[in-house]
Amino acid sequence: MKNTAMAYAAGYLEGAFTAEYIWEQYQNVLPWFFNKRSDAVLNRTRQFFIDQDAWTRQMIKKHSPSDPLWRHIEYIIAQTDGLYDGYKSKAKQGLSPYFFLIS
Repeated sequence: MKNTAMAYAAGYLEGAFTAEYIWEQYQNVLPWFFNKRSDAVLNRTRQFFIDQDAWTRQMIKKHSPSDPLWRHIEYIIAQTDGLYDGYKSKAKQGLSPYFFLIS
């Protein structure tokens, strides 16, 4: 099995087994991160994380075959993707991928 697939699978299991705790963490940080912030600030922050995620994925495609640093970053992103998908498979409440980027 490829390392990226193993990282994704590990993340998936973690997300599925800890979905309830992930939701509780979200409830705990929700007031701190999101309350009393203007929509403009929240939108700029969200866009920043979306842009960074897209840039990271582009760099992985470009560099991971030849650069060990980007190959390991690919594993981290695969595990995070698996965590999100595993959470979605078991959670009663939905969360956006944005939350997984900021927490």
